[in-house]
Amino acid sequence: MEQGGVNRLAHMIKIGPMPVMLMLEYQKTLISPDNIGSDSTIMFQANFIIKNPFGSL
Repeated sequence: MEQGGVNRLAHMIKIGPMPVMLMLEYQKTLISPDNIGSDSTIMFQANFIIKNPFGSL
């Protein structure tokens, strides 16, 4: 399956002392494997950035 295009929007915000990376992604496929499945996908991610717990070792 080939991907027709990926559009991604990302933004880093701060919630209290913790930075959070928000990402929104849209994917559109050129060739669909069958007629039942979707040919596009929308994904949302929220990644919490934490300090390295092994940084003091």
